[in-house]
Amino acid sequence: MQLFLATLSAVQLANVAIWATTGTEHRTNTTLPAVALDLVATFPIGIVAYTEHLHSIGSNTLFTLLLLLGALTDVTRSRSYFIRDGLSAVGSLAVATAATKLILVGLREISKKSLLIDDELRQEVGPEATSGFLGKLFFVFVRRIFAKGFRGQLLNENLNQLDPEFAPELLHKQLTSHWHPRKNGRPTPRYHLFASCVKTWKHCLLGLIFCRLVLTAFNFSQPLILRRVIELVGRAQDNPPQVRTQCGLFGASTIAFYGIAFSRALFAHQMNRLVTRLRGALIGLIFHKEHQLTELEAKKAAAATLMSADIDGIALGVPRFLEIPIGMAEIALGTFLLSDFTGISALTVLAPLTFTTVTAYLISLRMSSLLGAWNKRIELRTSKTSQILLQLTSIKALGLGPTIAIFLQQLRTDEIKTSKAYRRLEALSMGPTVLGDLITPLVVIAAALFGGSFKGEMDAAKVFPVLTVVSLIQRPLLAVLQSFSTVSGMLACFFRIQNYLCLPDRKDCRVVSTPISGSEGGSSAPPLQTHGIIHFNHVYIAPYGKKEAILRNVNFHLQTGTITAVVGLTGAGKSTLLQGVLGGVEVLDGSIKVDTADIGYCGQIVWLRDTSIRANIIGNLPYDRAKFRRVIRACFLDQDLRWLPGGEGYIVGPNGSKLSGGQRQRVAIARTAYAECRVTLLDDPFSSLDSETAVTILYQLCGENGLFRRAGSTALVVTYLPECMEVADQALYLDSLGSATLKSMQQISEYTDSLMAALSTVNSNVPAVQEIRELDNVRLSLETGPPGPGADDAMVHERGNLSAYSIFLRPIGWLSSMLYAVLLFLASAAEVMPEVYIRIWIEVDPTNSSFFIGYTLIIIGACALAVLHYWLLYAQLSPRASASLHKDLVQTTIGSTLRFISTTKTGRLVNLYSQDMTVISRDLPAAFLGVIYAGANSIINVGIVLAGATYLFCVVPVLLGALYFIQRYYLCTSRQIRHLDLEMRTPLYTYFQETASGLTHIQAFRWVAKNIEDGFKLLQESQKPYYALLTIQQWLRLVLGLLNASLGTSLVGVAIFVRHTSSQSAVGLAFMGLIFISLALELTINAWTRLETSSSALDRISSFKERTPQEAIIINDELPRNWPSVGQIELRNVSAHYSRAPEMRPALENVTLAVYPGQRIGIAGRSGSGKSSLLLTMLGFLEYDGRLEIDGVNIASVSCEELRSRLITITQDQVLFSASIRTNLLPFTMNDGEIKPEEDEKAAKKDLELEQLLKSLHLWTPLTKKTGLDSVLDDVGYSKGQLQMLCIARAILRHRDTGSKIVLVDEATSSVDASTEEIVRRVMRENFSGCTILTVGHRQSNLQNVDGVVRLYRGAIVMSDQERAESDWSEEDA
Repeated sequence: MQLFLATLSAVQLANVAIWATTGTEHRTNTTLPAVALDLVATFPIGIVAYTEHLHSIGSNTLFTLLLLLGALTDVTRSRSYFIRDGLSAVGSLAVATAATKLILVGLREISKKSLLIDDELRQEVGPEATSGFLGKLFFVFVRRIFAKGFRGQLLNENLNQLDPEFAPELLHKQLTSHWHPRKNGRPTPRYHLFASCVKTWKHCLLGLIFCRLVLTAFNFSQPLILRRVIELVGRAQDNPPQVRTQCGLFGASTIAFYGIAFSRALFAHQMNRLVTRLRGALIGLIFHKEHQLTELEAKKAAAATLMSADIDGIALGVPRFLEIPIGMAEIALGTFLLSDFTGISALTVLAPLTFTTVTAYLISLRMSSLLGAWNKRIELRTSKTSQILLQLTSIKALGLGPTIAIFLQQLRTDEIKTSKAYRRLEALSMGPTVLGDLITPLVVIAAALFGGSFKGEMDAAKVFPVLTVVSLIQRPLLAVLQSFSTVSGMLACFFRIQNYLCLPDRKDCRVVSTPISGSEGGSSAPPLQTHGIIHFNHVYIAPYGKKEAILRNVNFHLQTGTITAVVGLTGAGKSTLLQGVLGGVEVLDGSIKVDTADIGYCGQIVWLRDTSIRANIIGNLPYDRAKFRRVIRACFLDQDLRWLPGGEGYIVGPNGSKLSGGQRQRVAIARTAYAECRVTLLDDPFSSLDSETAVTILYQLCGENGLFRRAGSTALVVTYLPECMEVADQALYLDSLGSATLKSMQQISEYTDSLMAALSTVNSNVPAVQEIRELDNVRLSLETGPPGPGADDAMVHERGNLSAYSIFLRPIGWLSSMLYAVLLFLASAAEVMPEVYIRIWIEVDPTNSSFFIGYTLIIIGACALAVLHYWLLYAQLSPRASASLHKDLVQTTIGSTLRFISTTKTGRLVNLYSQDMTVISRDLPAAFLGVIYAGANSIINVGIVLAGATYLFCVVPVLLGALYFIQRYYLCTSRQIRHLDLEMRTPLYTYFQETASGLTHIQAFRWVAKNIEDGFKLLQESQKPYYALLTIQQWLRLVLGLLNASLGTSLVGVAIFVRHTSSQSAVGLAFMGLIFISLALELTINAWTRLETSSSALDRISSFKERTPQEAIIINDELPRNWPSVGQIELRNVSAHYSRAPEMRPALENVTLAVYPGQRIGIAGRSGSGKSSLLLTMLGFLEYDGRLEIDGVNIASVSCEELRSRLITITQDQVLFSASIRTNLLPFTMNDGEIKPEEDEKAAKKDLELEQLLKSLHLWTPLTKKTGLDSVLDDVGYSKGQLQMLCIARAILRHRDTGSKIVLVDEATSSVDASTEEIVRRVMRENFSGCTILTVGHRQSNLQNVDGVVRLYRGAIVMSDQERAESDWSEEDA
């Protein structure tokens, strides 16, 4: 580079010398100063170039433009010098200067990545950052992506690294410097977040405006070029134009056409960079805000919906926002230019423009609120669907499958009904757009023709330039009209995100002696002068967000290093007490003081990340192998690690979905133990463990030499295990009145009766069978892999799947689809017919004004066709297809097999219902319309252009060949990147869900900063395919623009250099066709982009539907209405299988059993003996051989859903709905609609029955403080044990409604105390009198008061004792 800089200086010095010695005939007074300035200018050029080479990773765009413009100027000057005598030497030096500058430009295009000193920067920086101006202009930096995508499968690591300026941390820092929401309850201005984004990236906006104005300049040069071309074509044979004039006009046309292509692609690319910045910054803000909320608020807020629907709405609206002011300026400029052709008649263009603009704006105001309502419906449907999918197996076990299918489809139907109002208005909003597009030329032509500007004659040299100007006015008008609704929706999305960001932060109710890192709030105080570490000072505590205390006047102090057992009856407030230590409650009076911020927490509900077992256990702490092994052994995980693939590196799946329930719980306990915090909170952490394992772990943690004691940790342990009283130093007893009493083991004797009521062998453990069943599923999934979609996804997305579109078109109907496609083609043709008609008018009789009538009728017909096809699509066809697709998805999900449900990630299913269905509903219709409409328009306009010059037909093969190879090259890559974009969003959705569900743990362990950092890494990976897709789309835009420019220059060249090959009107029409082709290609690209998104969603739904294994469909004879009314069960040689694979042993083997009506039978056996498999077989979940009859009916002849709905099942996993208490008790009636009890006597009686049942189970009192049976379950505040009793009440009511005599019980009371369970037993005894009850025995209390016990071993019956003695029972049998 230094050599060429020196050469440039030498050439300029020689130039000064030559001019100094040249004769005065070519030299003026300013010549020498001018060349001297050129010489002086080379020095700053050299300094800037050399400094930039040393200190910048890329080349400066403005500096490269300066060199290019300088080279162009030098070439122009050299031509002037060469045509003058005596200046050949100066001309040669000008050529040398231009060549040197071009060489410098070429050198600046060489990447400096290999020269970077910082190794880390060299690895992180992408090729775009190190590319030169021309490399960026031609998108050379994407060639590696295209090459990889064209030849094979494209992975995320194959994509380019993003520029450092796209780092999420940097974007978040930039935005937060301007985003300052108001505190103390003061409302934040409605558009404050939007204004903050504008302020943050105002420099980017200024650059965009400049690029857009350059594009405007090139666009508005076209009418002037067209007028000149038509004039040259119309010259007489004896007056041909000069070659210089022809070459100049051809050069101007070339610069204009190619300038449009380059400036449009450059503007769009810079806009995409701004959108990518906005996406990263806004998602980063959402990240931070989610960590400042309470866990309950974070779950309600649905941040994932903001990240998907609202961020996408903003990405769509930001480009449109800029179109409004620039479009207005272009309309004004176009009107001024039009006046040069039509004079005062140009003002008539303002009439239709004003009318359509005002109308579109008014419609957009209404559309904004309707879009918000639609988004809320989507959010509601997604949240309810997600909740149902998480408990799908238990829902099917209750026989609720068909009911839930109807419920889910009704959610979709309600959403579609809400969307129809928006869709109709969206179709209506196209009316002003179409009118503005077609009526404006009519008004202008009428004013010019009848007003005198055309002097009564349709002259091609006047008419077509006028129509060209009008089309240039129409384009920004069209953009402005369409932008109003889009920008309105964008502002609504900004406002929704702003509302989320303005939610009140979580307030820490504690007074802490050291600041709590990663937790907002919490006042600081000096350490108390006491040996205590936790102090409750006469405090009244209510759950967070409530104002009614459930713990009153709590007053105790815990000493450092003590183990405290927290015990109490169900619903006494034990979990609330622990939340108080974490600061997550409302302190109504008194104070809570914690002398440390080092707190470990293990909650009732297990929370694990989708990462390895080791990463889940060590969290953010350094890996200490010795300590890790100690914790693993203490939590009984060493055997699990030996058979799980990868051992401690095994990925557990979302919230541990790839582990069994017991494994998940033990990993969560191990995480708390590994942390060795000064304070440890265990909130009933043994609920998923059998008694032996639970007690052993309790001793390993809290015993004399337990991990907590060795670490000096102060532990609060909530559990029902009686053994906790043996290891604890003291007990904190919570009574039913909200009082708390702390006593040492020596002082506790007076509370013995109360403690024994809360602690009993009743709750010493929970189902071991659940554990073994889940372990079997884990092993099965590891051996055979998950069934269903996924095996060939990569190839599907690589080559595309056109058949997927059939699942969208089939509900519409093939005939309707074909007729609609024909309508679209006719509407597209009608749009260009007015210009074709004008050519005919000019060539037939340009002075006959009666042709204007036909021109008017054609435009009216085109308007009618346009409005018709919009209305048909949005109001009729699209809702029909959308509802049908969702129905197919629901039926496939509900009908899937147990193995599929057990081995499929819930997040994957949720993604189908949320993102994919939203994309199909919102984007697919417009994409289909746009591709067909704009594609047809492009083909028609190409034909018009070719008709304008005969010799242009020779370029058709070249054009078609180029388009074929471009689409083949592009689509192979774009499909894969679109797939990657959608796939890389899934970890972000999972991240939001994990963070929301585990926020209490994250805040307790002080992981907020690290969790945000992890989120930023996921966001960075998600940004790569998002930005790559936008980039290759602009590459396609550029390539098509260059093809259009080549066609335009060819047209001009043939028209002006080859005489008599075309007429003036033909050239004028062809030139207008070029403008329309450019617009149509741009619309086609945008529509195709959206269609690619939709096609990926269709691919996944089609693949899911085809590959998801379904339960057998059995058409059975009509069963008796009250079957089973007797309760007789008979199994003969039954062998059941989870899988028919040869290596998989049967879950049940040759089981023969007879259960007589009214018997209560317990099913016992060791873990893995087949207890739960027996119940699953009876419920139709497992394939079996042999014969299984209920009341004489072979259940193999009964459909699975019918069978399950006829049996009464109480599952260990609670089935709960985010609905009213009434709906939770009577779920089979959830689709019956709301019936007010006061209006229906039968409903009133039913409500009275529900009330009496809830009172008998002691569940009614919390409802009296709410709205009774209409209370939403989430707002009632039931404890885990109370929720189990609610499920038992549901089973009782189902028995009353159906009269079914068979009840299957699988651990119904794992989370209730002894006295409560006695109440449950009594209620069940009274209500299930005369029923045949099969109870899976997980512990001794389950099998009390049964008539007999069936013992299983490895799937076979080893003993059936109908006169069992209770002394024969051992815990090991379960």
